[in-house]
Amino acid sequence: MLQKNFEKTIQVETSNIDKLKDELKPISVSVLDFFQYLRLKWIKQNVKGNDITYIEKVLGKPISKIVITKLSENKKKKMDKLIKRKNYNWGDINFHITYRITTHQDIIEVLEKIEPQIEDIIKKGYNVSIMPLALVTKNKDLLFKFVLKKDFFTDHISKSWDPYGIFSRKVKLFRKGFYLASQKFKRSVLMNITSACPFGCVGCYKGFFTRIIGKKFYTDLQKAVSKQAKLLVEHLNKHPEIKTVIVSGGEPLLLSNDGWKKMLQEFLKTKYLGEFRICTGVIFQGLPFRINDELLDMLESFENETGIKVNFNAHLGHPEQFTPESLIAIRKIIKKGFPINSQIPLQRGVNIFIENFDKTMNILYQLAQLQGISGVRPYKYILHMNVGSLEYSVPLEFMLEVLAELKYRIDHPWPETWQPVSFCILYQKGNILLSPQILYTIKKEVHKDKDYIVYRIPIPIGERKWLTVKYIESLLKGYNDDPDSLKKFKV
Repeated sequence: MLQKNFEKTIQVETSNIDKLKDELKPISVSVLDFFQYLRLKWIKQNVKGNDITYIEKVLGKPISKIVITKLSENKKKKMDKLIKRKNYNWGDINFHITYRITTHQDIIEVLEKIEPQIEDIIKKGYNVSIMPLALVTKNKDLLFKFVLKKDFFTDHISKSWDPYGIFSRKVKLFRKGFYLASQKFKRSVLMNITSACPFGCVGCYKGFFTRIIGKKFYTDLQKAVSKQAKLLVEHLNKHPEIKTVIVSGGEPLLLSNDGWKKMLQEFLKTKYLGEFRICTGVIFQGLPFRINDELLDMLESFENETGIKVNFNAHLGHPEQFTPESLIAIRKIIKKGFPINSQIPLQRGVNIFIENFDKTMNILYQLAQLQGISGVRPYKYILHMNVGSLEYSVPLEFMLEVLAELKYRIDHPWPETWQPVSFCILYQKGNILLSPQILYTIKKEVHKDKDYIVYRIPIPIGERKWLTVKYIESLLKGYNDDPDSLKKFKV
């Protein structure tokens, strides 16, 4: 159950995992085993009837084989007493935020082998966070999505702390000295309502914004957002060309239901708005319980009263993120008639394996099937956001050949509705939409002495005009360092 005061919670500076370990020592149970058991209890109590049918249909196996525990009955009884005494609840957002991994030592205990320099990066101010729901999957590829690398603070020509260009002064909207939103495109604005985010995704294109600046989660968010919404609506009503508001952060659903209610009351006053889009990580990154009936009822009433279409854009990265918990959230959203569009960063070692093309395709095909069957629209696959660690970066040429298999095959084995709508590079001026045919038009420069590759890509910019943009990626020896690699694509 969502606690009304969770908006006031402040990020802890020390891990609560150690405290939980002390509680579990007398029972001789690990934190991970405890999470699994608490999760099993919650699912038995909350997943019923048609939800079970839906989950088993999507995941292709009985729910009893998805969430399991091998603990003895004696240990279960002792944990039941602890759970009752401490009021632990797997469905409580505060539980997940409190017992997420936040320290170097916690990471070591989960992943065992990590680079020793990571501790220094954390001391420099990096905000680690791995949610319990990711931990219980025990999938190392997924977990590395949340583990920083030693080069996070190291400069490189291919890295940018703002690859999408949303924090530059020229795109920020201000009114009465107050930041309202960022506007890169004529017909839409991006309303960032917080810099805080409980999900520690190292490849986030707002990585510096969320992992360094966004330390405190909930301060006085509701009051600030109410003022921001009021001023933004005044701006929107003077600009009828703006049809879409994208609410983002950080994590916008850190705002409580009361805060969302007040914000939506301001947007009831808009005259020209046509779409209200929520960019969120809660569905797949670890807090699907945030999608509750009260929130969805508010959004449904807002849509019905205004005619403004409500959409969810959901951050997704790995097939293991389709959990029973996330599927329940998905089903609730879809029942209300709100589309869910996925946004999938493509990251080396998480969902892309440049040393293994077959493994890469297997992961992406699993993602395709899970999205298609669950009702999630495979919307935007993002190639390289050029932030954080270069060890997560993926060569453009490799991904264009993956894209050829994933979307453009003439004898495609998967339905078109399961294939990505767009495949793009985030760019200062917008999205560079990719197709495998680009391999026949791009120019390549290899700078081995400076450790980077340059591609010159022709893109349309409107009014039948074209622009050649420069895309820079890090050099990966043996994968993208051949200056003649594009010759095989010449007709």
